[in-house]
Amino acid sequence: MDTPLRFFPLDRIEELEAEIAAGLQASSLWERRDAIAVALGLHGLRIGEVCNARLYDFRPEHRRLFVHTLKGGRTRDLSLHGSVVAALLHWRAQLEARFDHQPIWLLCSQRGNRLDRERAQHYATAIFRRLLGPRHQLVFHSLRHTFGMWLYRETHDIILVKEKLGHRSIQTTEEFYVRNQAEIPDQCQVRLNGKLLPAAREIPGRQLRLFDPAAG
Repeated sequence: MDTPLRFFPLDRIEELEAEIAAGLQASSLWERRDAIAVALGLHGLRIGEVCNARLYDFRPEHRRLFVHTLKGGRTRDLSLHGSVVAALLHWRAQLEARFDHQPIWLLCSQRGNRLDRERAQHYATAIFRRLLGPRHQLVFHSLRHTFGMWLYRETHDIILVKEKLGHRSIQTTEEFYVRNQAEIPDQCQVRLNGKLLPAAREIPGRQLRLFDPAAG
């Protein structure tokens, strides 16, 4: 792994989802864009994968995003949550109205250039700061770690986690996401009588359950 395994507190996931959901519905087009970037991070994407995604990688009819390889990992076809698909469709329509020639990037700047990493990083850390206070140590990549930790906790399927994160080696997945299970507090468990519960309870006024492997 390229950074220490830091992740958002799993017993406070609903708060994080609520922040992202609010951003996806913001009046500002550019805030919506930044919220989409964070939502994609919470689907397990690296910041480089988010910024390098192209419009043609987005396949709304199948609710999927093709993710190009990065850092020697595996390319993958990622299932997107319905709320993110809707936000991307709105974003794409706004791009068509704004630019004579549609930018190639899925998430672009106001000039049509690739989304700047620092912009996505800033938006993610601002959310962490609001929820966890100024002394938090999380970065954009923490969203990916959060996804991996939650998915393994939900399914105990290390192969699934490997595929969703695009790891080349199963040893990488095991080293970080199995070993670190000891750090998860008991109250974060979501199993009851052997059955999986919804990954996040309904938030009033929001429609976001990013951690459902079926990507509701």
